[in-house]
Amino acid sequence: MNVFFSIPKPGRVPSICLALALCSAPMIRTASAWDGNCGNGQGNGTANGCTTDVQGTPGPQGPAGPQGPAGPAGPQGPKGDTGAAGPQGAKGDTGAAGPQGAKGDTGAAGPQGAKGDTGAAGPQVAQGPKGDTGAAGPQGAAGPQGPQGLTGPMGLQGPKGDKGDKGEQGEPGTPGSVTFVTEIYTGAEQTSDNTRHTIPGGSLAALVPVTQFYLPNGDFVLDANIDLAATLPIGQQYTCQLKVANQTDPVDSLPVIYGVQTRLHLAGVVHLYSAALVTLSCGSDAPARLLKGRLHALHVDRINPSITGTPGSN
Repeated sequence: MNVFFSIPKPGRVPSICLALALCSAPMIRTASAWDGNCGNGQGNGTANGCTTDVQGTPGPQGPAGPQGPAGPAGPQGPKGDTGAAGPQGAKGDTGAAGPQGAKGDTGAAGPQGAKGDTGAAGPQVAQGPKGDTGAAGPQGAAGPQGPQGLTGPMGLQGPKGDKGDKGEQGEPGTPGSVTFVTEIYTGAEQTSDNTRHTIPGGSLAALVPVTQFYLPNGDFVLDANIDLAATLPIGQQYTCQLKVANQTDPVDSLPVIYGVQTRLHLAGVVHLYSAALVTLSCGSDAPARLLKGRLHALHVDRINPSITGTPGSN
């Protein structure tokens, strides 16, 4: 007896049971053949036992049976391997803004940063339009008095005005000043021995008088010019002084001057408490000719105190 059955798929247990039941039933021979010898007129064909079975072809698959009841759950299988990471999902939508957080505490001041590099010059922009004139500011305080300006040039002579009324009689005036000048002249006239007037040589340290005269008491301005010439064909040394008797210092004196023919000038002021002798003296290293001498004594009302200046001052 041959048994044919099919292995059921999972979840089809009732169909398997039905197939097993059908297969366990006695199989019916589909065909039989008798040996020719067995039917050779010998008996009824069954007494010899010489029958031979021939396998028939399988029949077609029967229809599937009804669904059987579910079997018990099988044991838990082992955990499978971790699958590969899936692809990156698309970016989700931006969530709604959260509520405004409370203001944080003020952080501590950071350290002083290093000085940054000088930035590049910005682009040249066009000159903007001129702005409106601003309102006038308040009056400023008066500045300090400036220095006196230079005296301007004299203006043109204006036209003659109308004759004014005669004024009242004025008070009697103070007595007017009396100013006079005395000139003393010394020329190169001949002397009694028929020689020209000369300054002796070797008289630089011991001057000799050129002229002398008396002046009354008062204030005087003295001015003298003396022309001297050498007696040698080379230059000579000269000096002169103007002195008042009974006064220690001369009114004026000159340093030693070198020349062939020269004019010496002396000047000064003097106050005389009484009449005094005024002497003009000169000297030379070698005999010198006196060409001309002129002295002026100008009487004035008053001599102001002298002012001593310093070099380089105005």
